[in-house]
Amino acid sequence: MRAPQVECATSWRQAPSRMVRSLVAVEADSGWLRLVGHLDRESVPELGFSVRALDGGDPVRSATADVHLRVLDMNDNAPRLELLGMASHLASPSVSENRFPGAVAAVLSVRDEDAGANGTVTCHLLASSSSRMFRLQSFSTRLLQLLTVAALDRELSDSHAATIRCVDGGGLKSEASFAVQVLDENDNAPVFNAIGLSSPNGTILLRQTETPSTNLSAMDAAVLANLSATDADMGDNDRVDYRLLDGAEDGDFAIDTVTGLLRATKPLDRERRSRARLRVVASDQGRPRRLSTTATVELEVRAFLNFAYYGHQRRGATDAKNAGVRVAENSAPGLAVGQVPWTDPDDGPGGEVQFALSDEPSSNVGEGAAQSFQVSMEGVIRTSRSLDREAQADYAFWLVATDNGLPTRLSSSAAVFVRVLDVNDCSPVFQFPRPSAGHGSHAVAVGDAPGHIVLQAAARCDPFALLKFKADNTS
Repeated sequence: MRAPQVECATSWRQAPSRMVRSLVAVEADSGWLRLVGHLDRESVPELGFSVRALDGGDPVRSATADVHLRVLDMNDNAPRLELLGMASHLASPSVSENRFPGAVAAVLSVRDEDAGANGTVTCHLLASSSSRMFRLQSFSTRLLQLLTVAALDRELSDSHAATIRCVDGGGLKSEASFAVQVLDENDNAPVFNAIGLSSPNGTILLRQTETPSTNLSAMDAAVLANLSATDADMGDNDRVDYRLLDGAEDGDFAIDTVTGLLRATKPLDRERRSRARLRVVASDQGRPRRLSTTATVELEVRAFLNFAYYGHQRRGATDAKNAGVRVAENSAPGLAVGQVPWTDPDDGPGGEVQFALSDEPSSNVGEGAAQSFQVSMEGVIRTSRSLDREAQADYAFWLVATDNGLPTRLSSSAAVFVRVLDVNDCSPVFQFPRPSAGHGSHAVAVGDAPGHIVLQAAARCDPFALLKFKADNTS
């Protein structure tokens, strides 16, 4: 704007504020008001000040005018979203699992500093695999709520991603992406890990709906099995402790409350107690209520079968194969390998024992054992044929002793290992030069230096044989 008389001097009526001086200046000679700074409607929507014009007469006369500037809006601000109401220890919004549909998972504020249509914002939830778990609801013009559409299960997924997009009336948009954490509830009871597991003394089958059993040695039965359980929850909700509900009143058995190790507290005596039925309870530490699972374990104590080898036995060896008997190959059938010194304190048929050989558990060295060995009624194991070390050098099999007790026949087993010793019964056979090729002549070039290799002979024999070659002086 311009003052009506150019010959007049124009100035501020009174010293304006620092903010006004940073945005507007008055030209004294022309009276023009000029912008000297950037106007931001969101910061300064209006400006008000007074201008005075002075003439050059004597006396000087003046006039004043009040100026009011209104800053018009431009759509220069995109919507802003902010998560509200989160706990200080959480980095993202959260909701407890198993909550009814409609539970509040997150609250967001929406702001757009522009005016009119430019400040009108519309928001929606972007489609994703997790978006099916939530819906967006406007709580007010400035607040949004993210609500669940179904009960969440932390064990299936402990977090769900959500992205909200907001667009203002001028077309500017912004997005907010975050993960909704699913908080754990104690909704899972412990589950025993093993349906079938091995112990140092046998095999324990553990099911919650059936009655399992195990065969236990009467020797070295301190640790019977690890009956540990896992809980799908987290924190205190998945901490499990163990106790024996019943079956251990006489003190023969105990369970570690932390690890779930089932132990025998004293040597097991089959004649005193051949069977035990225990109920094991695994409980979590959840609050306000603890969840638990009960499993039944049946233990059967069987006598331990000791096997005595005949022949040379290496003392001090810990490897079962090295502790076995050695039998020379080509020995006549019927050679005694070993015998079981067996006693059964039961009377009648329960004290009568029958013996059998078994290739189970099967392995490469166990092949052919049933065709090569036999066991007598007295438990003596003998060779049933001449053994050939070049065909098979080792045998491993099981000797099973079973009594004739009624109504249940009890059995036990011992591992047997036989190593076949080598006898020099295999003559070398030349592979080169071949005997079938006549006298095996070979040409030598004239002038070959001494030490030149003429040919290399090759012969085959026992894989373990050490061959030596020498020249026959016959020409």
